[in-house]
Amino acid sequence: MVKILIFSDTTWSLGRIHKSVEKWLKHKYEFTHYDWCNGLNLLLDNIHNHDIIVTNLIVLKNLLDYNNDICLKKFVFVSHGFPEMPQKIYPLNTIYASTSKSITCLFPDFIQDRLFYTYNGVEPSEFNFIQKSGQITKIGWCGGYHLECKRAKWIYEIANKTNLDYDIQTSLPYDEINKWYNTIDVLLMNSGPEEWRETGPLPPFEAVVSGTLVIGTNVGNFKNIPGPKYDTIEQAIDILNDLKTDPEKVILLMKEQYDYVINNWTFEKIIDGWDNAFKASLELSSSSFPSTS
Repeated sequence: MVKILIFSDTTWSLGRIHKSVEKWLKHKYEFTHYDWCNGLNLLLDNIHNHDIIVTNLIVLKNLLDYNNDICLKKFVFVSHGFPEMPQKIYPLNTIYASTSKSITCLFPDFIQDRLFYTYNGVEPSEFNFIQKSGQITKIGWCGGYHLECKRAKWIYEIANKTNLDYDIQTSLPYDEINKWYNTIDVLLMNSGPEEWRETGPLPPFEAVVSGTLVIGTNVGNFKNIPGPKYDTIEQAIDILNDLKTDPEKVILLMKEQYDYVINNWTFEKIIDGWDNAFKASLELSSSSFPSTS
């Protein structure tokens, strides 16, 4: 069996993403997960024991700094967001992938036709769907509070001007954040202003499969989810004030969002993108590196 080494953060969202990829492709590949906090030497010592190395694009610079002549044919470098970019050097003898088309513009032109899309999905079975009444009394926000592009502080003015309770979460573990989605009526996603400020993000997709309405800005993969979008605090306030008066409209929006995510953004639906990147990596490396299977 083809052996894949995933060298990345094994906790939080990255860990969840890679474990879900393994779940859906374990019949084709044997996966090993190494946390990058253990250092680059752990990766370098194990390259020859695996057929494919999956890691974040940000690791590319570290590898080139370590050894500019390192062979990259086994690697799949996945970009999970704009902080990893731009790289100064993009070698052609490797595979690149992105978790969203929102950051395609950040890759150099000569990479565009060889870029694979390894989207982030959601696992509905890990969340507790609750059908809500459509009444809106509490809004919520979660994420990296101090990241300027997340614009977390917008929620204070929005809550004040809509007379809604609010709840902000920045560090709940995965099993607790799953429960938290069920305690709010609407999740806000304020990131911006540019579309490439997000690739997912994951919380809106998780909230939707929990039965919670999500409204937000036109960024990342979230822009594809049906429902009202806003660019300013004032627009968010107008949207919420309208929804507060029409619970039936809220219920219909929740169903539309749920159906769309289930039909398009579960790992079952998006896993082919990851598989295609892995196949391309095997094809690229086959002439130089015999399979270890």
